[in-house]
Amino acid sequence: MRFLLKVNIPVESGNKAAKAGVLGSTIQSILADLKPEAVYFTDSNGQRAGFIFLDMQDASQIPAIAEPWFLAFNASIEIHPVMTPDDLARAGGAIENAVKKYASSMERHLARGSSGPAGEDVGAGFAITHCRIARPDSVNDPAGCDSVM
Repeated sequence: MRFLLKVNIPVESGNKAAKAGVLGSTIQSILADLKPEAVYFTDSNGQRAGFIFLDMQDASQIPAIAEPWFLAFNASIEIHPVMTPDDLARAGGAIENAVKKYASSMERHLARGSSGPAGEDVGAGFAITHCRIARPDSVNDPAGCDSVM
């Protein structure tokens, strides 16, 4: 299965590696081990960042993918499953089934003006949680997740 690995390298550890002359060679060594399909580098939140597309057959591969970045750069990572246009086309039936099953019930629910457990209006709001894998000493909320309304 294809995944997007997003790597954020903190400025301090990235600068330290760059000054020591090992930033590029360390990244190249990690990428040689990962054998990604594609790699792009940019900035994200004021840090060096990489977007790495690779195949992962089993969740047990995550440590081999993540640990080199943690150990070399104190980096934080995010791993997201991704789809090609062909994958998305094959998912069409599942999307249609979800629309049939859930879209009309959600519209009815919203039309009734449902309220939450404490009487708060929940309206169309729902929580989307986005979690990332990060070192325990990184600056994230305790669960490593951000909730977005």
